Amino acid sequence: MDKRIIHSVFEAKAQLFPDNIAVEDQDMQLTYRELNVLADKLAVVLRQQGLGSGRIAMTLMGADVRLITSVLAIFKAGGIYLPADFSFPPRLMQQVLEEGAPDIVITSAAMLEEAKQRLSEGNAPLPAMVIIEQDLTFSVQGQREMIPVTGTRDISPDDGCYVFYTSGSTGRSKAILGNHKGLSHFVHWEMGEFGLDEHCRVSLLSQFTFDASLRDIFVPLCTGGRLVIPPVGVKSNIPLLIEWLEVKQISLVHCVPSIFRLVTRYLQSGSATMDRNLFPSLKHILMAGEPLYGRDIIQWRSIVGDQVELVNLYGTSETTMAKTCHRIGPTPEDPAAAVHVGWPISNTMVAVFNGGKLCSPGEIGEIYIKTPFMTKGYFRNEALTKSVFVQNPLVTDRVDMMHKTGDMGRYFEDGHIEVHGRLDDQVKINGIRLELAEVKQAALSAPGIQDAEVIVIPGAEGENQLACYYTGTVAQEPALRSYLAGQLHAAFIPSFFIYMEALPLTINGKVDKKALPRPVTTMAGTAGDMEETDPVVLTMQQIWKEVLGLPQVNRNTHFFQSAGTSLKAIMIISKLYRQYNIRLKIKDIFDNPTIISLCTHIRELQRQSFESISLVPGNDNYETTYAQKGIWLHLQYGRGLAAYNMTGAYHFEGAFNREAFTKAIQFLVQRYEILRTTFVMDKGELRQRVHDFDPAAVNVRMDVCEAGMQEADYAKIAEEESLKIFDPQKEPLIRFRLLRAGERHHTLVLTQHHLIADGWSVNLLLKEFMQVFAAFSRNETPKLSPLRIQYKDYAAWHNRYISSFSSQPHQDFWKAQMEGELRPLNIAATSFNSIGKSYEGRLFTFGLPPALSQAVFEMGKCREKSTFAILLALTNILLYSYTGREDILLGSPYAGRNHPDLEDQLGLFVSIILLRNRLQPDQPFSALLERVAGNAAEAYEHGVYPFEKILEELELTSNGKGLQFLNVFVQMQEAHEEALAASQEGWEDLRITPVDFKHLTSKFDLTFNFIAAQPGEHITIVIEYNTALFTENSIKKLQEDFIRLTELAMENEQLSVAALRTVVQETASPSREMADISHQISSGISREY
Repeated sequence: MDKRIIHSVFEAKAQLFPDNIAVEDQDMQLTYRELNVLADKLAVVLRQQGLGSGRIAMTLMGADVRLITSVLAIFKAGGIYLPADFSFPPRLMQQVLEEGAPDIVITSAAMLEEAKQRLSEGNAPLPAMVIIEQDLTFSVQGQREMIPVTGTRDISPDDGCYVFYTSGSTGRSKAILGNHKGLSHFVHWEMGEFGLDEHCRVSLLSQFTFDASLRDIFVPLCTGGRLVIPPVGVKSNIPLLIEWLEVKQISLVHCVPSIFRLVTRYLQSGSATMDRNLFPSLKHILMAGEPLYGRDIIQWRSIVGDQVELVNLYGTSETTMAKTCHRIGPTPEDPAAAVHVGWPISNTMVAVFNGGKLCSPGEIGEIYIKTPFMTKGYFRNEALTKSVFVQNPLVTDRVDMMHKTGDMGRYFEDGHIEVHGRLDDQVKINGIRLELAEVKQAALSAPGIQDAEVIVIPGAEGENQLACYYTGTVAQEPALRSYLAGQLHAAFIPSFFIYMEALPLTINGKVDKKALPRPVTTMAGTAGDMEETDPVVLTMQQIWKEVLGLPQVNRNTHFFQSAGTSLKAIMIISKLYRQYNIRLKIKDIFDNPTIISLCTHIRELQRQSFESISLVPGNDNYETTYAQKGIWLHLQYGRGLAAYNMTGAYHFEGAFNREAFTKAIQFLVQRYEILRTTFVMDKGELRQRVHDFDPAAVNVRMDVCEAGMQEADYAKIAEEESLKIFDPQKEPLIRFRLLRAGERHHTLVLTQHHLIADGWSVNLLLKEFMQVFAAFSRNETPKLSPLRIQYKDYAAWHNRYISSFSSQPHQDFWKAQMEGELRPLNIAATSFNSIGKSYEGRLFTFGLPPALSQAVFEMGKCREKSTFAILLALTNILLYSYTGREDILLGSPYAGRNHPDLEDQLGLFVSIILLRNRLQPDQPFSALLERVAGNAAEAYEHGVYPFEKILEELELTSNGKGLQFLNVFVQMQEAHEEALAASQEGWEDLRITPVDFKHLTSKFDLTFNFIAAQPGEHITIVIEYNTALFTENSIKKLQEDFIRLTELAMENEQLSVAALRTVVQETASPSREMADISHQISSGISREY
């Protein structure tokens, strides 16, 4: 082993600790043995493609195990590692491809197409591509005519091994070529200085396209320790980063002071859990790249204590990583003073010169660094290399090279060094070195720009911001900002753009930077804006005020026009994560720079944020959902047992293959575990038990009936079936009954229990049954897509989600919704007793007249509101008219299928949400519609959190009376005929029609079912009512009032709620008849789900 060759040190550790985990990312772990073997295999592939000494291999992928494998393989093959990132602006990518001219590009299979697109941006010939597949095998595309490198070649410590691009003063980035010995020297110094061994766990927090990432990678890999790579988004999300560092037991962190400062600020805010020992595994934080201040140390230690060693480093990329070190001891006394950078590390000399003469202690001059472990200079730029790698001013008799850093500083008697800024226009932005000239040159190259100047605006706590002043024919900031986004790294785009007629000049004709006006934070539309009601926007506005220091904002406030920086973006990301559990990236804010656009983006991410549902291991029984537990609770109290049956009857006319019919049923029962599931109590907990498929156990009853049976006869049988009680502990909760009244006349009565199905499931089962039935009838194999998961997997996933921190915003929303008194709607104006409450019910169907239906559609179109929102607002007024209650509580079903894995699943996914509206009598209908629609949208947004869980948390589930305050329900339904029509596709000689029969149960006092219709059709309303509380005549009166109310609201949407109520009260209403009914029942109301 040659310790000067970094990968040979890794190979020695792989021999010593073969089974230690070497690297892990979000998806996988590799041991030292596995990583070494994989890198060896990739190195062989690279050599076969001609990679060898002096040749460039570029990586174009994310930070993961594949990237680490690629770095090692490139080193092993003797090549030079050049990392590129998909975030590179087009101008930089083009420069890297043309100037770096990589011979090979390594990418991952998942990013192959994007990589090809980015590679096409250069004018150079496309290099060969080595692709790391998902299973960590390799393939090659676009092979060049290169001579394969055979055998192995001794690698010299002086050989170049990496190229990193850094900002340049000419407007083009500079490429620095590092070597093996320089990298190895720094890594070994850090290992020895801090006593690191195989137990260390180091995080890869540095951006992998900067040289600092090499210390993150090779410090652990050269000790036998573990390199841990955070998931995408963690580095820019401070609360997530803190959690990740603790969960992964990270012991050593390299970072810039800006990130350290943000972590401290978050801990100071009180948002983190402080009643514990923070970062128990963390031993060292090594910082470099920016000034570190006394206040940073004071604030950290006041929260975390001094068990974590803080270290301040200094160095330049040209001299390979850091070259001075300050292990911070006593807490600094001066909060505002910069912390010094310590003393030179081994084999390093640091000198301060002024005018070619060595400065005396305390005198400020330019810092020079001498070490035998410097880089090889600037890649393919000898002139620039000679300008900064210069002869030691103190030595004249021999070659003695030093790096002229351009940094100002001084040293003291004890040898420690302070850094005091730059001699030139080079600055650090979030620890990244930047030449102001590069930004200036990019601005000058923009169309319409005549002159430009870029300066640094110092921010709080050393945070630098850039301001660009420009003249020309283009005075619009968005155009210039957009142009620069294609030229510069995102962190280098100025925070401020100031258009001027002319730039101020000094007497010598140079730009007078002192005379440039200081940027003023501006904001669009602060005055005269409408009052904001969107809760997401309101939250975002408050966060932007806090982070950006703005006294006033609105939904159009622009991040970049408000002094937004990448650090401030990280602060916003952290606060939004805390609020919504949304994992944003800095790019999300840059791409959505206004409050309203970012809010829209967040809502979209919320819809996509669910993790993949994993399969649960086999067991005797499995978890149930809260919705199932809620139904089970009512079943145990003997309430509405038949009300939870879901029965449908379907008449088949035509050629009917009974054998195919039976096979289709058996096929679906075998396909869906939920159709062969029973329920058991295990240690006081409801569990579901999945039974093996047994054709004999499928509950199919076939009856031969008399020819000429009428529909009423079928309807009576369906009614009887709907009232038959299931025993969930002893039998699967689905049964099929086939009635045969001749060769071409069959009727299927299908009954399922609500514990295993919902309305969506009924339609899906019917659709798939007809598809499978048709296939078997034609002696074909059914072509349904295989199921990736089963209901038991969903139950475990959903329970895990609602128990996680991710569901906290939903929980908080529902608890706020249920504050105050929760009372049911007493429509009859007299209360009822729940003792012995009947669940007998009927359906009453009516339609709005075509002209009135069309008026509803027109209002929805003009107001940009759904038909359901309009009907819901009308229902609220109707119930207010009957009860006098301004606080209207309605229940509504939530589909619960907001995960892509659930679209084609059978089971109980539906749950209940509360639609609560507090009516204001003097409010016009148009305003009520806005409020009702907004409240409904918000409620559905939080519907993923089970209502039964909230009831349990609020201790409202005793005696099964948890939903006693919800006795009226509303819902929008799809027309059942559409599902039947879809199910008949592929049939030629068989027609299916539904059989109408009386639904004899009602789970609630009243349920308003609004049937979806298309413009031009009439709106259908089906009211399900409890026959112990309402007669058919009373429901007819309700129908009349609803139609009259709708007519008035459509004629004049400015009528107040009170005026509409008065009109309803003046018409005949069901209240007298209901009151007569109510006198027969004693007081005290309870309505259960």
